[in-house]
Amino acid sequence: MAIIEKSKKLSSEQEEYRICSKPYIFYRVIVDQNGVRLMTATASEDTGEYRAYKDLKSLISATSQVFEDFGMEIIPKEDHAGRPYIETTVYPDCESACKTDPLGWVMSE
Repeated sequence: MAIIEKSKKLSSEQEEYRICSKPYIFYRVIVDQNGVRLMTATASEDTGEYRAYKDLKSLISATSQVFEDFGMEIIPKEDHAGRPYIETTVYPDCESACKTDPLGWVMSE
């Protein structure tokens, strides 16, 4: 079963989540001053608890199709090791993001 957990993989200066199902991590959700972004994961967790899905090409292809089906922007990128991934903006500004969690549910204040 897939789960969403907090993560500190990329930076301690932003809120991060990972979407994973043992033993794989599939997506990362980043919340920062630029809003909320969802991206395919390219690297394993530093703890070794989850590893990157082996077939990045298939993950990117399937994710691209879902993004297209929902009219979401697809931003192709590469990580520092040259591995491809895609990203989309879920919420364009942090003000909206701070009142909801990455799945869109309203958070209590």
